[in-house]
Amino acid sequence: MMPLLLRFLKMLGGFAVLWICIWLFNNFGCQKVESGEMEPTLKREAHKSVEPKIWSIDKLAIDDLVSYSVNIPGKSQPSYAARVVGIPGDRVAIKAGEVFVNGAKIGSNYVSTANRNDVKENYAEIIVPRDSVFVLCDNRRQFFNSDSRGIGPVGIWALNGKFK
Repeated sequence: MMPLLLRFLKMLGGFAVLWICIWLFNNFGCQKVESGEMEPTLKREAHKSVEPKIWSIDKLAIDDLVSYSVNIPGKSQPSYAARVVGIPGDRVAIKAGEVFVNGAKIGSNYVSTANRNDVKENYAEIIVPRDSVFVLCDNRRQFFNSDSRGIGPVGIWALNGKFK
């Protein structure tokens, strides 16, 4: 009877260790970029290391890549990746496809040439609210509904983490 109990406890302990490792990996390890919203910077289906949940906007800076969860009608994708272009208090506008933050044009070398030439949109200037960030996907032509142009500034509560 005792060897059987000992064997059961060993199996239970092994299962617990495995479960904890999987939990840690999912919460503090990698995240899969589901679609091509960040191409060419992050390839579709890529696994990237993520700093876990962000509790303060102060930990973010312009050009940081973040993961966030948002419920977009008609889409089943649980999370998206995008680049931070505005932090609380910043004035963000898009004129003829060019992004302006606090009146200054920001570079967009990471946006593919095809996307940069095709997207000639305008977005009225907004002030990024407290505890929120303004994010844009690098693949702007195809993913305009999943970044701040379509959903508005992303609140800290929706951020899953920051890509390392």
